[in-house]
Amino acid sequence: MHRLRLDSFFPSRLIIRAASQGSRCRVTNCFLALPALAGLFLPGIAWSQGPAPVRVTAVHEREVSTGQAFVGTVTPARKSVIGSAVSGRIVELKHNEGDYVEEGEVLAQVLTGTIAIELAHAESELKFRQEELEESVKSFPVEKQQADARLAAAKASRDNADSNYDRQQVLATKKSTSQEAVDNARAKAEEADAMFLEAQATRRLVFEGAREQRIRQLEAKVASQQEQVNLIKDRMKKYTIRAYFTGYVTAEFTEVGHWIRDGESVVEMAELDTVDIRVNVNEDAITDLEVGEEVRVEVNATRTKSFLGTIQAIVPQADVKSRAFPVLIRVKNPRRTARVEGSAVTHELKSGMLARAILPVGRQKASLLVSKDSVVLGGRVPLVYAVVPSAETAGEGTVRPVPVELGVADGGDIQVTPVSPEAGLKSDDLVVIEGNERLRPGQKVKYSLAPREAAAR
Repeated sequence: MHRLRLDSFFPSRLIIRAASQGSRCRVTNCFLALPALAGLFLPGIAWSQGPAPVRVTAVHEREVSTGQAFVGTVTPARKSVIGSAVSGRIVELKHNEGDYVEEGEVLAQVLTGTIAIELAHAESELKFRQEELEESVKSFPVEKQQADARLAAAKASRDNADSNYDRQQVLATKKSTSQEAVDNARAKAEEADAMFLEAQATRRLVFEGAREQRIRQLEAKVASQQEQVNLIKDRMKKYTIRAYFTGYVTAEFTEVGHWIRDGESVVEMAELDTVDIRVNVNEDAITDLEVGEEVRVEVNATRTKSFLGTIQAIVPQADVKSRAFPVLIRVKNPRRTARVEGSAVTHELKSGMLARAILPVGRQKASLLVSKDSVVLGGRVPLVYAVVPSAETAGEGTVRPVPVELGVADGGDIQVTPVSPEAGLKSDDLVVIEGNERLRPGQKVKYSLAPREAAAR
């Protein structure tokens, strides 16, 4: 007779003691698989937490178009060939085909040796011009003071010479001085008067003339040289080729070491956060479609299979042979992985995938419609969780999965057809629209009506 007793449990170690008749053995450090233990204990824990809170809405029945499938192709919402704005040699190519690139990231680098020298020369010339202007501006007040001082000295000399000349003239009338002394005094007075006029002219030249004009000329030279530096810096930025939007590198047109001319292509990029499904719709159905209308798109190559999109454009020019009009359906492209270190973003929809757009055209038919939020995708078939109300407790019940086939979209609702007639989905049944991702068949729930549904009732 063997007995098995669980003495203690640790996250990574289970100690089991086994005792048998006549012998006793202890097994320690036995590493067991945690998922197995979780399978034993967690279901009971989950059920012990009580009914899961969910929000529900009713199934409706109304007349909608039966819908028609149109085959199309997934295309990027934006696609661009990014080229080089300058000529030079490629010294670095940062990304390869398939890489996910954020807006502003560097794609390639062109050699900048020559333009770096040009920039250094232009910046040195700018510094020289700035210092020349600074020297002229700083010396201007000193020159003004010098001009005022020279004018004052010339005025004093003139006044003194005029006074001496007047005295000599008075003495000459009294015969107290010689004619030579009078002539010398007159000559000095005239010389002093000329020097005063020269000092006046020099002062006007300093205050009103070429000096201020010279400063303005130097300021213009500094501004011109600054723009020259800005021009070279702007050219230098073009040597670094960057991504103009977030997307994938879909093609490369150059390699490291290749000499590229301005205007030549470097890489091709495609944005896939949103994609366009391009389908051709025949002329007898095109009048039933409107821009902004929500439609369903099936892409069997993806895990999600079914997507909701909006008619972005109806091109009013048919192909003259097929009489079909191009229709663009804009779809948000879900990401499968987040961009973290060591991994890249992956979008479900890829450019060039085959798609089928279910457009609301054709005859009207009474159909079941559910909120698009109630549809659970990602499995083998889409399904909704219908609520079976409890007979004992109001607002509680259990859920049952109902596999469905999806039809046309109608506003915020989508047409559904149960895969099996025995599923029993009918108008006014309640289906879960919030919390349905975590449900299991038969799970107890505590439900409440969506606000719009509650207001309608």
